[in-house]
Amino acid sequence: MLPKISYIYNRKHNRKVEACVYYEGKRRYLSTGVQVPEGATFSKGIISGCKTAPSLNKVLSSSMNILLNQLQQQIEKDSFDLSSFSLSITYNKANFYEWATAAAEKSNLRQSTKDAQLDVLRKYHTNGINDFADLTHSKIQRAVDKMVSEGMVPTSVRNYHAVFSKYVRLAMKENLISNDPLLKVELPKGKGKEICYLTQEELEKVENVKLTGRKVQARDLFLFACYTGLAYVDLVKIRKDDIFMTEGKPYIIDRRRKTGSMYKLRLLPKAMAILKKYDYNLNILSNPHANVELRKIEKITGLKKHISMHVGRHTFATIALSSGIRIETVSRMLAHSNIKTTQIYAKVLQKDVDEGFDILEGKM
Repeated sequence: MLPKISYIYNRKHNRKVEACVYYEGKRRYLSTGVQVPEGATFSKGIISGCKTAPSLNKVLSSSMNILLNQLQQQIEKDSFDLSSFSLSITYNKANFYEWATAAAEKSNLRQSTKDAQLDVLRKYHTNGINDFADLTHSKIQRAVDKMVSEGMVPTSVRNYHAVFSKYVRLAMKENLISNDPLLKVELPKGKGKEICYLTQEELEKVENVKLTGRKVQARDLFLFACYTGLAYVDLVKIRKDDIFMTEGKPYIIDRRRKTGSMYKLRLLPKAMAILKKYDYNLNILSNPHANVELRKIEKITGLKKHISMHVGRHTFATIALSSGIRIETVSRMLAHSNIKTTQIYAKVLQKDVDEGFDILEGKM
């Protein structure tokens, strides 16, 4: 009887995929380094339902090939030993993109952070950085310049480059490249787009405009973000069981998906009304679809601002600050991991004050 090789999923309730070699009643479990993202599925050795599925499945395929090769060697020797099976995946040493993607997949980062970093690697890959031989100053500069020419704001370009640089330096640390190709790469200067938010008057326009169809759902999602300060990914996961009452008032305690920070949020009456309307399940429109409908609402209301789901979070923050709530309190309301993030909103409000004085100066 030959040893059998298969994949085992979630054996320790950690969503990890292990290779299992079975022989004569004994099993040997080997780590593949693959963890199935939340919301994705694993069936018959294949991961599906997530953006990173192709690269994860590539790792699993490589793992299986390694074990099958080891099995073939034992068949040829006509000697089987479970302890001789091992799994140390090797990647194409010429291919930087494949190597960096595998490094990201096997990291201990939160899945949302991992997905974001994989997006960055794909962007550089699309812009011509594929092999280790492509890691030259001129090619990296061209990749950066292409992002600028495509309209990416300077802040985003710099953030993308910071993530990309992390993997370049890791390659240097592992002696996969000898020279530092990042030296003298010129990044765009200047500020990114200013924070967009609605004033109280503009918010009331959105609340009161007559709408139909999916625009009604999009408005409700947007208003819920305005009333709570929650990002889209956090508000769509709320369920009735997440709500508890304290002194007759409804609260939610949860973690932000992006940062993992805990937050305790009191639900205002308007927010509760929206939750009840949808039977405590706001997963009614995808983020992109909601944003498409919000652009239509923008035109209907005559707003001169581009609104999106995240503008709801900005609106909550700026209205809270302009209402006199202390910045430290607003920071906790938003579950910011650093108060410097909240201070961005305070700077936006100060700019409005300064512009107000500029107008007065011309009239007084």
